[in-house]
Amino acid sequence: MGEQQIQLTEEKLEYQDFLEMVRLSNKRGRYILCGFFISAILLNIIIRSVSGVITSLILWGCYELYLKFSNKKSFQSNKFYQKEKVTTITEDGIELTAMDDSFHSITRWDELCKVKENKKMIYLMTSSNGAGHFFLKKEFTPEQLVQFNNLIKKMLDSKLFVKENPLKYMGIGMLIQVFFLGLAYIT
Repeated sequence: MGEQQIQLTEEKLEYQDFLEMVRLSNKRGRYILCGFFISAILLNIIIRSVSGVITSLILWGCYELYLKFSNKKSFQSNKFYQKEKVTTITEDGIELTAMDDSFHSITRWDELCKVKENKKMIYLMTSSNGAGHFFLKKEFTPEQLVQFNNLIKKMLDSKLFVKENPLKYMGIGMLIQVFFLGLAYIT
């Protein structure tokens, strides 16, 4: 049997798809902060501090606004997301070329360190800082998507497939809050 090859012509990335990409790449951090803010709110409810609850909600809202504006700026400033691309996926790796030939990259399968997936996309990470390849499932035909999933399973170790537990990371956020409360109590 010959080498499998999948070729995609990807449209310009829409802002909503970019936000989904950001959420998928940084779920742990979001869960930790969510746990931190929830524990701060619950603690203030327990000690009956209305001003503490309001302050926690305002800080959480400010953080969410900061993320919104930061993500919008990042999307608008990164011209790569605004380009149409051709992606070729084979047993050798992933080749990505901008339609205007302004960008070309090749990633071998052994360069990938994690695989994350949700309903809308598949994320193949190439480094711990979040770099990698995002593939919108809507860009694939049903046959290509099955072929791509089979190729990922064939080429990558199953240990690279990440399933994140939101409760675990929210718990970490709550523990961080308890730690800071302990420091405040000591001083």
